Amino acid sequence: MIEEGNKMVKISILGGGKEIGRSGFGIHEDNTTILLDYGVMLKENRPIFPLSIPPREIDGIILTHAHLDHSGALPIFYISESPRIYMKSITKELTELLIRDLLHLSSYLLPYEA
Repeated sequence: MIEEGNKMVKISILGGGKEIGRSGFGIHEDNTTILLDYGVMLKENRPIFPLSIPPREIDGIILTHAHLDHSGALPIFYISESPRIYMKSITKELTELLIRDLLHLSSYLLPYEA
């Protein structure tokens, strides 16, 4: 937790803390939650997901770059909710290509489908 004045910001490590892959961080202040990246780690052609966070709790997503370890789990948020994602246009183009490839190659199953 980070305190500044009367405000407190809580940071949740959802993945990627002690490993390479499945990077995801929740940044919480008051009633606002921003997700910083939400990637996968590929293990034996199966994606390993970060800890879950309910899509309805997300107010927005910031994507730092297109690598799948930072972006690969984003499709989870487009099943029922669709929070706004902030990224550069080149990141958007590359992310769409990489996720499409991931879905095709790995028979991407959502964590609760397995």
